[in-house]
Amino acid sequence: MGLSTTLARRLIESGELSRVEDTHGALGTYIRLVLLTPDRPSAQAAIDATFARIAQLELIFSHHRSDSALGRLNATGQLPSPPRELIEVLQQAQRVHDWTGGAFEVTIQPLVDFIEQRTARAAVPTAAELQALLPRVGFTKITLDSDQIAFQQAGMSITLDGIAKGYIIDAALAELNRHGYTQAMVDAGGDIAGSPRDDGASWQIGIQDPRRNNGDSIAVTKLARGALATSGDYLHAYTANFELHHILDPRTGLSPLELSSVSIVAPTACLADALATGVMVLGAEAGLGLIERLPDVDGLLITKTNTVIRSSGFPIGS
Repeated sequence: MGLSTTLARRLIESGELSRVEDTHGALGTYIRLVLLTPDRPSAQAAIDATFARIAQLELIFSHHRSDSALGRLNATGQLPSPPRELIEVLQQAQRVHDWTGGAFEVTIQPLVDFIEQRTARAAVPTAAELQALLPRVGFTKITLDSDQIAFQQAGMSITLDGIAKGYIIDAALAELNRHGYTQAMVDAGGDIAGSPRDDGASWQIGIQDPRRNNGDSIAVTKLARGALATSGDYLHAYTANFELHHILDPRTGLSPLELSSVSIVAPTACLADALATGVMVLGAEAGLGLIERLPDVDGLLITKTNTVIRSSGFPIGS
């Protein structure tokens, strides 16, 4: 990923513009902030405020923390007076759930927990074992309003790993903009949002080859504004052949077998994040059909055989 435009390089080399970066860990990944600014010393204050905002959101969304809002919901099955941010993310999750016909599903955490318990003992769960857990899965089994979030079925739990990272990226970019840094980019483990640059250039972003673990890109895309998010079987695979990984089909409890990765460009990282996961489950034909129907959304899909499929407007870089 780079700012490979002549004007940006010239301004940086001349000292008129500085590229300021900082990276912290959050939500089990890294979050990198990039600013283009003529005032390097004052940029750190905006960066510090942004990482403080990210920490606040992690205390809402992390299912790994028992003291987070989501952790308390999962532990007790109900959360009175939920944070506004949690309501907003679940409302977006519900929209993408409906658009994908249920392929995007945040209530799959019981399946993930069971798979991780079995694979930690070098055992692969059977389809029958996973299907037995499906009654605990389903967005329609959640009561969601401003006063309370509650599960209607015992044993339910939620993961927001497929959407909350995008929401946090959007919030981080908004925080940087609020401090006056309008030429900025936020990168969270390869999911990225960027503000328009004053030189009119795009942020150049490499999309990882899902079958190479050395960081090689299979394509480069251009992001003038908005966000890009990628979901892939290689990010957390439970089996060496990538047949069972962290993305699960809520209808079967198994991982989808057609695609190895999906990259989505959308107006917000929250939307791009959720759609990337949903399209992984839908598969190429249905997923591409959905992408083409949604305004200002494009995608690049890579099959298990490394065939690259892209929507009609996906922005290819140089």
